[in-house]
Amino acid sequence: MSVNYKIKVILMPPKKLVYFQVWGSDPLYGNMVRMCVNSIRCHHENDNIDMMIICDTHAYPNISNLDFKLHLVTQPHSVHLKGVYDKLKIMALADLSEYDKVLYLDNDIIVAGDLNPVFDAIEKPDVL
Repeated sequence: MSVNYKIKVILMPPKKLVYFQVWGSDPLYGNMVRMCVNSIRCHHENDNIDMMIICDTHAYPNISNLDFKLHLVTQPHSVHLKGVYDKLKIMALADLSEYDKVLYLDNDIIVAGDLNPVFDAIEKPDVL
């Protein structure tokens, strides 16, 4: 007796992450992240894009009420130039294994369109 099985393949869209970093206690940075996130949501209401903030203990009170993943870096940020390089440490700071593509954005921008072409330009999943 032979048994035939049918396998249904379901292709999932790539899981994408946009991340930001916020350092310091100035509430302006929290407001800028909020505006940037809202501008992304205007163009990606139902897309498979998660957002994450990497922040220090001083910035946390200004952004803790946002409704997406927050990753708290517990070491206080003390050297401004060091922050330029900290954004490259996301692989060490957060588990990104669930994401196919990762994009860093400064928090002082407004996204005026679809980010999918930017994600599509990232051909290799290990490109940061």
